[in-house]
Amino acid sequence: MCGSTVRMQPFFQRSTLHERERNVNHRFRKMLLDDLPFVMAIESRTYATPWTETMFRSEFANRTALVQVIELMADSRWQLRGYAVCWIVVDELHILNIAIDSKVRRLGLGRRLLESILESARQSHCRIVTLEVRRGNFAAQALYSSFGFVSEGLRRHYYQDNVEDAVIMN
Repeated sequence: MCGSTVRMQPFFQRSTLHERERNVNHRFRKMLLDDLPFVMAIESRTYATPWTETMFRSEFANRTALVQVIELMADSRWQLRGYAVCWIVVDELHILNIAIDSKVRRLGLGRRLLESILESARQSHCRIVTLEVRRGNFAAQALYSSFGFVSEGLRRHYYQDNVEDAVIMN
């Protein structure tokens, strides 16, 4: 985790949702083992170097892990459309993995999922929130910046698939 001390307040800024985003019926819940086939499908469509099922399974046994999903109501049933994996260690939240299904992006689900994660951090009395994001992932960086995250540095050659740098944000 980063040693920088950033108060939680800036991370809880809420930006305005667009009209199409306001009307999305969604809910959050804890990720279950039964969710892994859906999570793995989203993971493999989202990342060039996806997490393995074993990596996700290990988070269920990790006492510091916060694993959450977001579901959309579609065809009269709830459908898993995104997830987040974070660690809460003492007073820090570290976001490890967050993804929204490419089929439903641009509906504000990532923003809502991040809001939910940050609310969990606040309830856990976290003072610091950190994450790494690909240097070239400008959309994600813009989302995090809209919540008050700022770049604190780089992790050189962080991503194994193309040795891209990671921007450290908190």
